[in-house]
Amino acid sequence: YTNLTGKTVMQPKYSLGYLGSTMYYVELPENCDDEIVGFVDKVHKEDIPIDCFMLSSGYTAGPGNKRNVFTWNKKRFRNPSEFFKRMKERGVVVSPNIKPGILKGHPYYESMKDVGCFIKTPDGLEVQEARWWGGPGAYYDFTNPAARESWSNYLIKQLMEMGTTSVWNDNCEYDGIDERLAQCEYEGLKGTHGQLKSVQPTLMSYTSHLAASRFNPQVRPYVISRSGGAGIQRYAQTWAGDNPTCFDTLKYNIATLLGLGLSGVANTGADNGGFQGPAPSAELLVR
Repeated sequence: YTNLTGKTVMQPKYSLGYLGSTMYYVELPENCDDEIVGFVDKVHKEDIPIDCFMLSSGYTAGPGNKRNVFTWNKKRFRNPSEFFKRMKERGVVVSPNIKPGILKGHPYYESMKDVGCFIKTPDGLEVQEARWWGGPGAYYDFTNPAARESWSNYLIKQLMEMGTTSVWNDNCEYDGIDERLAQCEYEGLKGTHGQLKSVQPTLMSYTSHLAASRFNPQVRPYVISRSGGAGIQRYAQTWAGDNPTCFDTLKYNIATLLGLGLSGVANTGADNGGFQGPAPSAELLVR
């Protein structure tokens, strides 16, 4: 099967270590950068090795706490490149969260629209409106070479030049579009959202992987994706999604990860201790 769909990508060594993550530190009113650095220092003080910090999307929050990918909330992160530098000095790679949905109020919305980056209405004349965090928006069409190039440029300028070669593709299931006949570019052949929905997150990871390789050919990219179809293993690591803190979820996570392994996705995992719910018991955390 993997002779047909591809082998698991060779990832950097640090991807096998402890990847710290929480939405809490990234959604404080201000000075999130100091809080995260302080968290890393405390982890080191407790003799717990940490190799990467997954930076959830609060760093992109604009007015009304709305997420605008490729932007930075300067109250929370005063100097992003300095933050990346401080983390690197501590031996920690930062993997910023990015999402394929673009709110209509996004500062880059019109320029992205002009390039033709979005999935369109069935007649191909307008942008297909979609549900997104904080209101109506649009989804990037990664079956469009121009959209992939645009995304790569934003990735490099807004994130990788700050100091990383890792990105975290999140909320990329493309379930915010109800119109199955919405038009996708499909490399110039034109196709529908219903046909190509499962391809979009894989192409998003493909784009992230190529952008990181282009930015620094000497470093292995590390891409994490919450979704992907056949072949996602060529470009990204996956995980079991936003799991609650309970033993039932642990049971289902094991089945999910075994199923992914049987489907050619060798590099995958789940949030230790869970993503949401009450703090896990000591036994649950260890298991």
